[in-house]
Amino acid sequence: MTHAIELSAATSGYAGVPVLRGVDLHVDPGEVVALLGGNGAGKTTALLTLAGVLKSIHGVVRALGEPVKAGRPYRQARNGVVLVPDDRSVFANLTCRENLKLARVSRNLRSETEDLVLQYFPALRPKLTVPAGQLSGGEQQMLAVGRALASRPRVLMIDELSLGLAPLVVQEMLPTIRTIAAELDTAILLVEQHVDLVLEHSDRAYVLNHGRIALSGDSADLLADKTTLRASYLVEEPVR
Repeated sequence: MTHAIELSAATSGYAGVPVLRGVDLHVDPGEVVALLGGNGAGKTTALLTLAGVLKSIHGVVRALGEPVKAGRPYRQARNGVVLVPDDRSVFANLTCRENLKLARVSRNLRSETEDLVLQYFPALRPKLTVPAGQLSGGEQQMLAVGRALASRPRVLMIDELSLGLAPLVVQEMLPTIRTIAAELDTAILLVEQHVDLVLEHSDRAYVLNHGRIALSGDSADLLADKTTLRASYLVEEPVR
């Protein structure tokens, strides 16, 4: 079976210094996979490697069955592998509608996708003519995910969905993410700090610690064994 995205014995980092070390990870179409771990564990590095922003030092990085070529992340996006960064990166001076239109144009999609986005994020409908900079944090996150969705991605990676958001907003968005994966057959890799919530709305999860996979499995099983889950965050870095 060809995975939508895959890391195999992958090592990557910055300026030749490894952060992610020998990681095996995959996400299949229609699946929501959570990527967990403390600050500095390597979660964002994994996303940037899969998105083609960072070059792997060792190992295999594939997306949609093809090797990921670093340095040209725009090609990954055009092919349908889209990353929503933790700063959301919406265009503050453009309206919501203009932000959504840019995403469609970036992939040369002729069909209108605004209705698709509003189907999943109806709260944006009365905000379409409002500049993105005037939206609340939750609305901006909906717009960021909606803009990614407007490009009709086959793979959607979201870095820190809940960053700066109230837990109630996160509780509302996570079921929507799950629905998007199921209805559009989109592979979703989700970095999230609200561990219990994301495990309730994902299929599988990986826990990173010091750049390595410390624990992985079905989300329901990990949620049921919180002692093991918590211990995975506390794995000590081996002495060299």
